[in-house]
Amino acid sequence: MEDMADHVAEKGFDLPYNLGSRGSCCLGGNVATNAGGSKQLKHGSLRSKIVGLEAVLADGTIINDMSTIRKDNSGYDVKQLMIGSEGTLGVITEAALMCPSQDPPKRVLMVAVATFEKCVQILKHARRCLGSSLSAFEMLDRTCLQ
Repeated sequence: MEDMADHVAEKGFDLPYNLGSRGSCCLGGNVATNAGGSKQLKHGSLRSKIVGLEAVLADGTIINDMSTIRKDNSGYDVKQLMIGSEGTLGVITEAALMCPSQDPPKRVLMVAVATFEKCVQILKHARRCLGSSLSAFEMLDRTCLQ
């Protein structure tokens, strides 16, 4: 995944999700689990960014839905069945992702609050004030910090 993120960045695009395991995980497994990551707040779920998919079923049948057509009412949307199936329906071997343009440089703010409720209030306020420029929001509790 990290190589893929670097590749799309060279072309001026951004991988629409980011995981802590990006140096060792693969796209097929992330699609199979509908992984989220820290960019989900801004870009939505990984499911919403998959426009094409290929998978191999248990009997060896290859399902190829690599069409990048956004609207297709010609039958079952097999790729949506495969996304999040945890590998129970087949192994995902290829996927086509929509990658947005790179964002301007990021700014980071770290705030300490006493309760989870305060954290939720800050998130709501940040969403109101920053709109779509808010790309990530993480919460660390005392246990995480120790």
